[in-house]
Amino acid sequence: MRKTRLKNVLELAETRENNAAVGFAEARAAWEFNQARLEELSSFRDDYQSGDSARKSAREFQSTRVFLSQLSEVIDQQEAEVVKALGHMNDKQEDWNSQRVKRRSMEKLIEKRTDIINREEGRREQKELDELSA
Repeated sequence: MRKTRLKNVLELAETRENNAAVGFAEARAAWEFNQARLEELSSFRDDYQSGDSARKSAREFQSTRVFLSQLSEVIDQQEAEVVKALGHMNDKQEDWNSQRVKRRSMEKLIEKRTDIINREEGRREQKELDELSA
């Protein structure tokens, strides 16, 4: 009965570790997506800024400045999203690591308990053999 209980606890620990790994993978994918979007927006801004401004009228120049200002705000917001996603990803990674340590600890405990039970059974068998031969 003890083996079954410990096995159930180990299965629960494995499930929790797997769920944490999935959560980390999802958080990492979200961070990567947000990071790629930030790089894309920054690249677009850099390309747009380097455009030929010598031939623009005052109105076009003002329109470009307004657009770049709005684009900079969007980039600032995206940077905040990247930082938020990175923090979330780090939290999920810590959770996954914690669950992995718990599962490994449970495996070691079960291994130790199994060794103890096997040794006790071996002693009992040896004692019975000794009594029978005497």
